[in-house]
Amino acid sequence: MEALFGRSRTKLRTKFDAVELALDLTAEAIILHGRAAHGGWKKFASAPIDDPELPIVIGLLRNEAEAYAGGRRPVRLWLPGEQVLKHRTRIVDEPPAARLRAAFDYVDHETAYRPEDVAVAVAPANRNGETTLLITFAETWREARDYAARWGFIPGEISTRHHAGDFGTVCPVFQLNLPPPEPSAPMSRSRLAVVALA
Repeated sequence: MEALFGRSRTKLRTKFDAVELALDLTAEAIILHGRAAHGGWKKFASAPIDDPELPIVIGLLRNEAEAYAGGRRPVRLWLPGEQVLKHRTRIVDEPPAARLRAAFDYVDHETAYRPEDVAVAVAPANRNGETTLLITFAETWREARDYAARWGFIPGEISTRHHAGDFGTVCPVFQLNLPPPEPSAPMSRSRLAVVALA
């Protein structure tokens, strides 16, 4: 595992004071990054995918993450650029939920994909009123979470470092097109009676 060895862990934690963690899921390696409250991302360590002892190396990587974060914390997952599509469109400046619905409408009408098959990240509008949409497959979104969980990490937001400049100070976060929850059916009097007697 490539790591920042040769320094004491105390010094590393003092320097980075990591409060956010991210795993960069590249084709060649899994790379652990940390970010301080008011700083940029710093590379802590990496595990090459072709390492014959990958399970052991991933365990060391996980230990590094817990050491820097002071315990187990959700880890942001960065998708590689080849799994992210970029589109530009115009979306009315509305609340986030409405902008997300508009983004999936765009996917439905302007791309070859079905909204239920993708996850999208919606950037704030630029000076020209244009919005960047980043699109990845819903299967990729789920696989990233499952992959991190299999190695003992707590999966957090699904994101990417690619095209992040279009998002300004916010982080791209991919979201699925989940249907609204169905209203709960009202309980009948007879059902209430059974519950009360149980």
